[in-house]
Amino acid sequence: RTPSTRLDRIGTYYGQAADDYREVNQGQSVSTYYIPGGCRAFGPGRINYFFKFAGPSYSIDTACSSGLSAVEVSLTFRCFEPSEANSPTQVACQELWQGKVDTAVTGGMNILTNPDGFAGLCNGHFLTKGHHACKTWDATTNGYCRANGILSLVIKRLQDAEADNDRVLGTILSAGTNHS
Repeated sequence: RTPSTRLDRIGTYYGQAADDYREVNQGQSVSTYYIPGGCRAFGPGRINYFFKFAGPSYSIDTACSSGLSAVEVSLTFRCFEPSEANSPTQVACQELWQGKVDTAVTGGMNILTNPDGFAGLCNGHFLTKGHHACKTWDATTNGYCRANGILSLVIKRLQDAEADNDRVLGTILSAGTNHS
């Protein structure tokens, strides 16, 4: 194995912002899988466990930017103080460039199963009033749309990917978030 494929040098960094499954099922019988299957803090650890990775495992929640934040962390050249790294991507990139890991499995997931979140966001006037159109960065925007989705990226330093003869599908030049 090359250093970037050693299991102890692979970390997982995932952004999740909802616990819908747990919230919907909290009144049901509590089984063995209630905590590891229903709490977002356990998601990245389950990935580490399943693939036998032994690197760090982070669950990052920055609301709707959680997945991007995870990637940003894994890519950032600048060394953040621990309190400044607030997303899975940020953490993953950061740890790659600091040499703490050689491969980062990162991304975000959102599975919407509980209507309470929609009701609360609607009552708070966060959701768009249009016909399912977010109009991101448009002056006429009036809210955002929610959706289900899962994205996973395997990120390595380019020189490591080339040394391992990996098929490089793209390079990430930068990633950034801005929270107000």
